[in-house]
Amino acid sequence: MQRRAFLSGVLAFSVIPRAYAASFQFPDVLGSTEEGKETHLSTVLQSYSGRPLLLHAWASYCQPCIADIPLLKELEQSLPVLGLYLIARSFEENTKMIQKIHNNEYGKNLLLEGSSQKIFKEKYEEQTRNKFVIPTYFLLSSDGECVSIEEGTLGSKKRLERITKTIEGLL
Repeated sequence: MQRRAFLSGVLAFSVIPRAYAASFQFPDVLGSTEEGKETHLSTVLQSYSGRPLLLHAWASYCQPCIADIPLLKELEQSLPVLGLYLIARSFEENTKMIQKIHNNEYGKNLLLEGSSQKIFKEKYEEQTRNKFVIPTYFLLSSDGECVSIEEGTLGSKKRLERITKTIEGLL
């Protein structure tokens, strides 16, 4: 049992091979803005066209996700950050939680409810052949190509340096 837990932990901090990242196609799931407006992921991603984007999948019940927020604020000085927020409770409760966590000091979020979360997770697992974990970070080039996928927290210095180096290569 301990070995299984250790291996799960190792997988949670993995990097998806570049081949999977470059071929990853985001499913066009329906979500809501923090203001409650319904929109598709493709529409939101199009609004960032022409510049690199860091997309992160997270939830307020995920302590590593919350711990990464100060690092995301720093990264946003270099490029836009968009959250894919996985709704666990009501829409209203989740928007209040998001505001409490980051006080609107960085990024925007697209909130994904149950069916959209399920579609996103299934497509991710199908395309990457990895179990979907949060937080997961997707780095997109200015033309919208997914160039890097990182699973697990940004808290590791090595991981943060790798992401920062990749970001610098895109700017």
